[in-house]
Amino acid sequence: MTRLLFSFRVVVDMLSIDAQLAQAEAENARLKDERIALLQRQISVLQVQLDALLEAKVAEIEAVNRSLREAVASRKRVSPLKGRKVLEDYECAVSTFIARHGGVKIPKNLREEFGGWARLHSNDGLGVDEMAEALCDHGLIPEPMINALIDGLKSGRQSAREPSSKHFEVWAEEEIKRREADSYVPF
Repeated sequence: MTRLLFSFRVVVDMLSIDAQLAQAEAENARLKDERIALLQRQISVLQVQLDALLEAKVAEIEAVNRSLREAVASRKRVSPLKGRKVLEDYECAVSTFIARHGGVKIPKNLREEFGGWARLHSNDGLGVDEMAEALCDHGLIPEPMINALIDGLKSGRQSAREPSSKHFEVWAEEEIKRREADSYVPF
């Protein structure tokens, strides 16, 4: 009987150990879930702080870049040749602008269109579309299109300041025709 009682006690103790082990595992899982949730909250708070810091640094860098661009723009460039003033980007010829900005990356299918101006090709230069946009932004071509870029190159204009006499004559003829058309009164 004692043996039976002892066996019963061992079985009961084993059942209670299994119950305690299951309870400990459940508690461990709960604590693990709580720690994971806490870490996720901390990560989200840190992410918000990092985003704010990054945004502030980007704004600071943009402000520095703006001030540097303004300083460079206000600086007057002088040519090493006879001390003449160098034309600014918005005043120079289209080809000069392209050369100053590292050339243009002309695709092979457009090189024939560019003709002799294909010498401005550079593998490190801006793409044709990007260069056309930059030229338009500086007022050297009327629209940011590849055809306008090519027309600007082929115009023969020496600088943006001084249009060629050929262009002046064409403009004058067009202006006369426009004024005649505006003043025309049918009977």
